[in-house]
Amino acid sequence: MSKEQLMSQEERSFQEYLGKIHGAYMSEKLSYFEHNLETWRQLWRVLEMSDIVLLITDVRHPVSIGMRLGKQEEGERFLWG
Repeated sequence: MSKEQLMSQEERSFQEYLGKIHGAYMSEKLSYFEHNLETWRQLWRVLEMSDIVLLITDVRHPVSIGMRLGKQEEGERFLWG
């Protein structure tokens, strides 16, 4: 996949994502980062290059406790649940 194709696919997927979250939440409830494609692209690039991802959460945000990023690949283990 070329760079242009990848960026186009990301933009389409991101617009679909935005449609879903804007349908579920009022814009005032969303942070700037939730609808900033460049922020997500930076996260995606780091995840693509990483062998290990450590997610440290705050207990004041219980939704993220035990959250699993992506699908579990063969040979991968999660340190929780």
